[in-house]
Amino acid sequence: MNEGKINNLKAHVQILMAERGIDIKELAQRMEVSTQTVYTILGKANPRLDTLQRIANAFGVKVATLLEPVSAEEYGAATMPREE
Repeated sequence: MNEGKINNLKAHVQILMAERGIDIKELAQRMEVSTQTVYTILGKANPRLDTLQRIANAFGVKVATLLEPVSAEEYGAATMPREE
């Protein structure tokens, strides 16, 4: 049913960052956490609901958006902006 789809929070965050042209530092500022905390959150398999809400708020999307599968093409097209 979700053939060719990726269900991964990190993939969604990378796509949203690329679409909005923001980097990890700006995302951390929007979430009011450190950049290291963002990296830690993205490395977790099951972040807490309040953490998902903070990420969603930072991008102005619903939590459900972060949980929807994305296509491999969408994920491949997104690149994680790097800190300078």
